[in-house]
Amino acid sequence: MSLVINSLLKERYRINAVLAQSGMGTVYQAYDETLNIQVAVKENRYTTEVHSRQFRNEATLLAGLRHPNLPRVIDHFVLPDQGEYLVMDLIAGQDLSQCLNGLGQPMPEDAVIQIGVAVCQALDYLHSRKPPIIHRDIKPANLKQTPEGQIVLVDFGLAKHFQQGEKTTTGAAGSTSGYSPIEQYGQGVTDARSDIYALGATLYTLLTCEVPPESLTRAIGEDPILPITAFNPNVSPDLAAVITKAIAIHPEGRFPSTAAMREALLAIRPQAEQPVLKQSSTATAPSSPTVRKRSIWAWLAPVLFVVLASAATAIFLLGRNGAETPTTTITATTEATTLPATPNPTDNNPTIETEPVVVIVPTETLAPATEQTPQPQIAFVSERDGLPQIYLVNQDGTGLKALTHAAEGACQPEWSPDGSRLAYISPCPGLQERYDGASIFVLTLSTGRSDLISTLATGDYDPAWSPDGSKLAFTSLQTGKPQIFIYSFDSGQTENLMNRSTISRMPAWSPEGSQIIFVAPSPATNQPILFLVDAEGQNEPQAILGQSYTHALRPVWSEVDNLILFDLGSGGLLGQLPRSGGLSDPIETGLRIALTIDISPDGKILSFAGAPNGEALDIYLLPLGGGEAVVIAPNPAEDYQPAWRP
Repeated sequence: MSLVINSLLKERYRINAVLAQSGMGTVYQAYDETLNIQVAVKENRYTTEVHSRQFRNEATLLAGLRHPNLPRVIDHFVLPDQGEYLVMDLIAGQDLSQCLNGLGQPMPEDAVIQIGVAVCQALDYLHSRKPPIIHRDIKPANLKQTPEGQIVLVDFGLAKHFQQGEKTTTGAAGSTSGYSPIEQYGQGVTDARSDIYALGATLYTLLTCEVPPESLTRAIGEDPILPITAFNPNVSPDLAAVITKAIAIHPEGRFPSTAAMREALLAIRPQAEQPVLKQSSTATAPSSPTVRKRSIWAWLAPVLFVVLASAATAIFLLGRNGAETPTTTITATTEATTLPATPNPTDNNPTIETEPVVVIVPTETLAPATEQTPQPQIAFVSERDGLPQIYLVNQDGTGLKALTHAAEGACQPEWSPDGSRLAYISPCPGLQERYDGASIFVLTLSTGRSDLISTLATGDYDPAWSPDGSKLAFTSLQTGKPQIFIYSFDSGQTENLMNRSTISRMPAWSPEGSQIIFVAPSPATNQPILFLVDAEGQNEPQAILGQSYTHALRPVWSEVDNLILFDLGSGGLLGQLPRSGGLSDPIETGLRIALTIDISPDGKILSFAGAPNGEALDIYLLPLGGGEAVVIAPNPAEDYQPAWRP
């Protein structure tokens, strides 16, 4: 049955609105009163056993997936005699079919290449699962673009695990005319190359405003596909060749893998993995034509175009007959084209372009960093462009560049021991001690790819690498209160370090990896102090805070002199605790505020967030042996959480 607006589902999800509806079910916008976040609730009404099986299959598949270009499951449950429910993150944006209809003309080549690269990355992740997951329904309507430009592959109702040699039965095929290969009609085995065909057909549509003819009619010669340049003569021969190969009738004629297709796309535009800037204002859109199917498209002269951006919608689709979602309008262009827009006087978002534009960007993929670092570098969080994002800067303040462009902010950077990867969390509203609903990502700088580590959406934060890089300790709210968990990169498994009744958070590894220091309430004062436990969590934790301090937060453990450093939560002093003996007196910074400390790999320079008079925080450097604190990369906005790159 339909859910009543403002009703409480499962004593947790407050139903706010209907986002989409079809014969198979309804998608609702809801508020998760446990996690305090907006979510999308997908309801299946058990119309048939096939629909129910597809719904359960979608929930099972998505629950185990962790990738920036794929949706994330929060909950899945059945209410007897009512329905089956799938709860996922709610993401604003519209699908590429809506984008294309709003444009009224083909998408620019650079944007299409970026979209192709992003989808290839998501598919490469799916196809590398064991057993591989084949999506089987890639099309423009199943690719959502957020307002920030990230592409999310949705609707896994037809997806399946691929077993070697398993043929697709006609009844189970489930296909979309124009985007499904012949093997999906029962003409062979569906594998990764089936998704490659659908992606190629999708890119064909984005470049031509035409849906390709059905693969079966192509195969028997009744409806041959016309070259892309017949509809869009501006498409480069190289891109046309890539798409032609992807939509070869027989699987052996296509790319062998999505990784190979991605490399072919990047060979045309190597910068397709580079981040591009996003929107700053709105304008009014004309009426939107629809994508035509097999009618010759009359080439239009270059014109100003606009895109309809939907109000917040579910990140998944109900099916091909779902109702349209109300939309608002924004101006769009590509990185290579600047279009004027009507300013919006109520828009206070920071602008980066010299003219108000929106750039069609496909992914949160980041610019590859150079492998060699000419001088020490520091990652830190800055709110200089609005949301918290992670930046990289040289020790002397030069070479500033953004490392993340997360739609809901990113913070808590933590380098791997070899400096090739960076763990961080998102969403991030700002500097705080607890991050409800956050997930941990790991960015590989050489490829720009971010992988999701978190397995639940309750809140994972405070990432800390083990010295050998094989594990990640972090704070998690999955038990209802902050506890320390360990993630193994080798096994992909997460385990609770200790089964304590008290709060445990902010872990840091000892230099040799045999112990972990963390923050927990003092039994005597209930103030946060430091405790030490073995890395296996077998022994009883021991309080280690010296007599000079009553509380401590955010510890780091330096290999040099076996020194533990921490901040005090307020004031201009920083704490130190030499494990090898020596003075544990507080460190004077000369500032009014000093927080989020880190130490350079050589153990000589401290970095921290500070402010001399209580204004916005900046990143400061201070010689450990004494001297004056110096600010780097100053900015009126808040800067914090510095992390030295090894």
